[in-house]
Amino acid sequence: MPTLAHRFVLAGEEREVSLARRTVVDKVRAWGVPLDDETADTIRLVASELVSNAVVHGEGPVTV
Repeated sequence: MPTLAHRFVLAGEEREVSLARRTVVDKVRAWGVPLDDETADTIRLVASELVSNAVVHGEGPVTV
């Protein structure tokens, strides 16, 4: 199976957390991974927690 990877950079502002959630789920779907609602919600939660922590506890741009 090929390696699936995608990287994007955010400015590191709280308003971008929702963008990160959407981007991650959209990218997983674009790879052809079937996502039910529960799995998509879990991915959104993980992305939200990771990006929120990076914004709150870090400085500057956030690479996801």
